[in-house]
Amino acid sequence: MMASSYLTLYKIIILYLLDRAEIPLSSSQVMRFLLDREYTTFVTFQDALSQLTEQGLVKGEQDTHRTFLLLTPEGKESLTFFLDRLNPEIREQADAY
Repeated sequence: MMASSYLTLYKIIILYLLDRAEIPLSSSQVMRFLLDREYTTFVTFQDALSQLTEQGLVKGEQDTHRTFLLLTPEGKESLTFFLDRLNPEIREQADAY
């Protein structure tokens, strides 16, 4: 149960980052944000991202060398429901990123 709530938090962080970004972010940029702050591990990040993609909340767009992540309209709508669960400190870090 606890692991599930953490995974939900990581998904909310990913959605929030993509929503706040002024330019498209690559999957590695989003991963770096989470890993550098020791919020999660690589494996858990991949799990969260794959769930978001499967649920249609995030889509990946291939460039020559990397994948950029885009928030779908469904992802933006989901974020509005869960935004209050996101710690203000995490929001500030994401806004500054």
